[in-house]
Amino acid sequence: MSENKKMSLGKKVLVGLGIFLVLGIIANMGNDSDSDTNTDNTAKKKNNPEKEIQTIKISAEDLFAEYEKNGVAADNKFKGKEIEVSGEIESID
Repeated sequence: MSENKKMSLGKKVLVGLGIFLVLGIIANMGNDSDSDTNTDNTAKKKNNPEKEIQTIKISAEDLFAEYEKNGVAADNKFKGKEIEVSGEIESID
């Protein structure tokens, strides 16, 4: 694999992770409760099993591809949801 491809994929992964970070910040902006009254996800699942939070598992490459294909649709799909992103870091520049 050429060096340009490696850098390109690495940059794509970093952009995907950056998008993920921005989504997390946006999702938390709507949270008006104080830190004293916050509960973790496991407590929410135990207290209200009907509203169990589902984790979306996706690779960094697939997350990036979703945003490249249609950013608005990807925002609607992932906003406010728990996402587990997996991938391999090839390089950090």
